[in-house]
Amino acid sequence: MTIIETHDVRKDVGRGFLAGPVILEVNVFAFEGAKETFHWSIVIAVASAAHAGLQPVIDQVEAELLELYAAKHRAVNDRIAELELWLAAPPHGWQGAPALDKLAAFLRNMRSNFGDASPAWRQIQSRAHRDARKRQIIDALANYRDERAAWDALFTR
Repeated sequence: MTIIETHDVRKDVGRGFLAGPVILEVNVFAFEGAKETFHWSIVIAVASAAHAGLQPVIDQVEAELLELYAAKHRAVNDRIAELELWLAAPPHGWQGAPALDKLAAFLRNMRSNFGDASPAWRQIQSRAHRDARKRQIIDALANYRDERAAWDALFTR
């Protein structure tokens, strides 16, 4: 049997922290619950007191991810700007080439998906959206044991 007493939530939370649904692994804060084993030999122990301890961890992860997202956003948009400049004055031999139309369409798509006005970037920048996601994450972590037991009961009938 494998027992996981702690696991760094910051390692796995980034995959969906601010946008879509996310499944988190638990740690960073001190566990105060008894060890509990499940069918697949996974141990998760979270006491009710840990619920309050989640907020600082989630806030720290949020701050780290916001820095990461901002850096990635700048890098992508810098590259888009470079390509747009190149496209505005392509080298001799490229004028009128069908590839230029495809590149222009690609850049419009990139601006739409990664620019300052993109829906994803607006969500990342929205304090209300981030606060709602953090509440969902904390609720999911705090209720993990009960929800897991309900699913286990459902599938063992």
